[in-house]
Amino acid sequence: MNKLNAANSSIRLQAALAIGTNPDPTAIPLLVQRCGVEEDFYVRDMLTWALTRMPHAEVIPALIPELDSLTPFAASQALHTFSKLQDPRVWAELKKRPELLHREDTSVTAWRSFAGLVPAGDLDWLLGELAQEFDKGSAETQRSLSRAMVEVGNRGASISAFLAAFKGPHARATAKLWADPETDFLADLQLARRVDNMGAC
Repeated sequence: MNKLNAANSSIRLQAALAIGTNPDPTAIPLLVQRCGVEEDFYVRDMLTWALTRMPHAEVIPALIPELDSLTPFAASQALHTFSKLQDPRVWAELKKRPELLHREDTSVTAWRSFAGLVPAGDLDWLLGELAQEFDKGSAETQRSLSRAMVEVGNRGASISAFLAAFKGPHARATAKLWADPETDFLADLQLARRVDNMGAC
């Protein structure tokens, strides 16, 4: 397990793979700690995979404090791991922390994680939180938000009626994505912005 702290990322990757291949719950604290500081994307993903191989009842309480951490990668990687675990027991902890949906360093991962775990009774609440991020960030970020909203719609939310209350270009492009998942979101967003700009002239 000491190899998880090796200077060489390939060694750390192999160490995480080995731990996940032969799951040992005593490694959970170290895996969680490494998730918060690991700079290599592929190693972080392997750390998450190793955690998914461990008993959920031990992994979840170890990860929950990471949601409140300001350490680089800690909260976002915890969210990512929760999305892979797909354990409904996590939702109550996520809902206590709506700020994760709006923090610059966690928002995109949080949108995906919250959308994948939200129960039926909280669909409208989550749509309302997500809508606060309309028209923010890059076009790619906006696409990530729209995909999360479509996922919430797929879980049973009345997304068409919800989106009808919004007039901005991002909301209109999201409505097109909901109607046709194969549509080119970025092109639709650009068109919606042009239409708005023409109307402002």
